[in-house]
Order: sequence, then C-alpha cells, then structure tokens
Amino acid sequence: MEIGDYHRTGAFLYGKSFPALQVHRTLIDGEMLQIGRFTLEVIHTPGHSPGSVSLLLMDGIHKILIAGDTLWGGYHVKVGSDIEAWGNSLDKLLTYDFDLMTFGHLPPTLVYDAKTKVSEARKQLGVYFNPWFKPMYETFQY
Repeated sequence: MEIGDYHRTGAFLYGKSFPALQVHRTLIDGEMLQIGRFTLEVIHTPGHSPGSVSLLLMDGIHKILIAGDTLWGGYHVKVGSDIEAWGNSLDKLLTYDFDLMTFGHLPPTLVYDAKTKVSEARKQLGVYFNPWFKPMYETFQY
C-alpha cells in the first residue's frame, strides 16, 4: 500500500491506479489494540496477500473473528497470494476461540458456528479457486 504498487494493491482489477499511502504504524501479530470498550487482537494471516490480517474483536461477552480476505478473498499471484501460507493462516485461526465471524467483500454479516466454517474453508482450500476474481471492468459472459 505504501508504494501504491499497481498489482499488489489490486488496482489492476479496476483498471485504475492506486495512490501510495503513508504508513503511520505497522500492526504486529499478537498485538492488542484497545478501542473504547473493545479489545482487538491482530492476527497476521498471509495467504490472500502477504500483509493480510484478521482481527479478533472482544467486548467481554463475545469474541468475533474479523477474517478479512482470509476467508472470502480471491487467489491471484499478482497480489502475492500464497496457497501454503493461506493454509497455515487458516490453521492458525482454528487455534483461536471465537463465537462469531465476519469477512470482507460482502455486506455486514455475522456468521454463527464460525469455527466450523473456518474448518470447512480449510478443507476446501485449493480445491476450488474463486473463478470470479477477474478485473472488475471486464464484462462477464456466461
């Protein structure tokens, strides 16, 4: 992100440039962030891309996994996808305790039976790569 790389940012999917962004700080795997009454644990989950992270949101009652693209992202070598790292990240998520989860690229959604869903995703990894991971400016024909 900090250099605005055309491929690593996914800008090529939209046929547009992505401006370089100033990085103010780097998140660290295992770091705990306090935001009001919420605690977020940073979980480095490379696979979709090298810098992918998931967050574990805790409010004292619930533990919600915010999986980002680790559970719903597409695979593409141009963004740095790595199938082995992705599998390791899913295995890593299965070591955490969480009640619910959500992920990227969909309207806000809370998924129950979340641990089972992560386990199912792990079993399916590599069996079926997302066929919809195409440039957004292309016209799709069926």
